[in-house]
Amino acid sequence: MADMTDWEKQLGCRATSVERAKEALDTDIAAARLDGHSFREIGGWAGVNHERARTIAIRINGDSRTRDESEGPKAPLGEPRLVSATEALQRLREALPPTPSSEESSE
Repeated sequence: MADMTDWEKQLGCRATSVERAKEALDTDIAAARLDGHSFREIGGWAGVNHERARTIAIRINGDSRTRDESEGPKAPLGEPRLVSATEALQRLREALPPTPSSEESSE
């Protein structure tokens, strides 16, 4: 197999960066919901519609409620544990492969 061209490397890195940015955006959307912001606010800030923001929050948080709503007396027992934005970001970092630039800097 021939060596990768500069364009192949650049576009591959760019695609990886875009995926990481999308995952970070989703994590921020979920964290904003936990902090009590409405889906319409979050969607406006993130450039997605409110239903998409709701879907993302449910996927990441396991629930569409805010932290106060889920921790209040009305929260049913056995609900999935909601994680903080910091913990979600740490999980994301652990799941992603290192970037080429971070590999080069460690050599």
